[in-house]
Amino acid sequence: MLGEYKIKYKNYHGNTLPERYTFAYYEQKGFEGCDVSLEISLREYGLIWGKNKDCTTEGEYYFVYFVNDGEYQKDNGDDVKCKWYDSGWLTPKDVIDKIFNDGWFEWDSFSSHIGYTGTAKEYVDEFIKESMPRMVKDMISYYGCENILGSAYNPFPIFKYGGYNDETF
Repeated sequence: MLGEYKIKYKNYHGNTLPERYTFAYYEQKGFEGCDVSLEISLREYGLIWGKNKDCTTEGEYYFVYFVNDGEYQKDNGDDVKCKWYDSGWLTPKDVIDKIFNDGWFEWDSFSSHIGYTGTAKEYVDEFIKESMPRMVKDMISYYGCENILGSAYNPFPIFKYGGYNDETF
């Protein structure tokens, strides 16, 4: 997987962070997760989802997922341990392609892992319209984020309050 990240941010002298670097952004946009608490979903399960301005296809979701532990450097030069996240988009068509068309998805072992006894078609018909993100969560729990959402090329920390010197998730 990816090695540890250490990024030195330049001193922004009060400039604001990109929105996706703040937990408040995901709260305000109504993101959801595996747990009732969005904070627990992000910290403990490492996966949240929602719609954002870039979701232009019907049924498309934006996912934020845990990549690995690392550190960043505060303005004062102190190294701070944090978790690194990345993001990706999936549509219902993307999910269906992974299950039926990509050739690597093993339905029998996956369905056994999640405790589903029906066929792949029944699973898709049942879940794709009403809970596609939870379906993706199941796929990630078995195959991992990299296989479902792709490699993390631009991971980022998420700051609780919105400043480089704030607490991170």
